[in-house]
Amino acid sequence: MGKTKAEVKEMVQKLLDDGMTVEEIAVSMDDRVSVRTVYRWARGECYPQNWRTRELLEKLVGASG
Repeated sequence: MGKTKAEVKEMVQKLLDDGMTVEEIAVSMDDRVSVRTVYRWARGECYPQNWRTRELLEKLVGASG
């Protein structure tokens, strides 16, 4: 099941709170997204439409602790 904008915003905020930068998040997503897109996720303006991108974000959050 897909994530909502609020859930994605929360996940990105967790990564930022854990010390990652927006640039590091974008690179960790296999460069599938731009830095601007990560900022949009952080503001809750949009969320990943592609299932693989959502999966990578979830794995990244899981790996951050």
